[in-house]
Amino acid sequence: GEKRALSLNSADAPAAKKARVSPEPTPSRPCLAPPVNPLTQRILDGSASEPDAAVSRSEGEPSIQGAGDVLLTDGWQERCVLQCLPSLQSRPYLLEEEETYEPPEDPDPGLNLEELGLRALSRLPHDQIDGIRAFNALRDDLMSHLRPFAQEGREVTEADIRAFFDARTQANP
Repeated sequence: GEKRALSLNSADAPAAKKARVSPEPTPSRPCLAPPVNPLTQRILDGSASEPDAAVSRSEGEPSIQGAGDVLLTDGWQERCVLQCLPSLQSRPYLLEEEETYEPPEDPDPGLNLEELGLRALSRLPHDQIDGIRAFNALRDDLMSHLRPFAQEGREVTEADIRAFFDARTQANP
């Protein structure tokens, strides 16, 4: 490409910049807050007057409840400039920072579910484990004793149950 030739014509020269009137520049950042949402504003106005009541509505409009959670991104307060703050002064809970719940750190992040289960089982008192095993064995034996009654449709009597426990007691003195 070719460069164009320098023009000495004053009409083509750029206009001089305007001199600054104020001694120091004032930082003016644009407000990054979203524009006011009329529906949200109606909810807030209604909940300010009657916290538990629904906002009054026009005919055909759905009922709007005035309670709910609002989640804001980190640093939203810094993005709101001074012109946004007066509207927030009436709701100081928006300006106060809440503590975020952090779950406690997992002491054993590398263990799988089976290893964690075995570790929990090893921490149980052995008497309880032995009791669970004995109960399971008793249940299995009783079920196998009662299965013929169910298959034949016979009624189980007190004598049948006593015979089961007597035989069990004699086998394990």
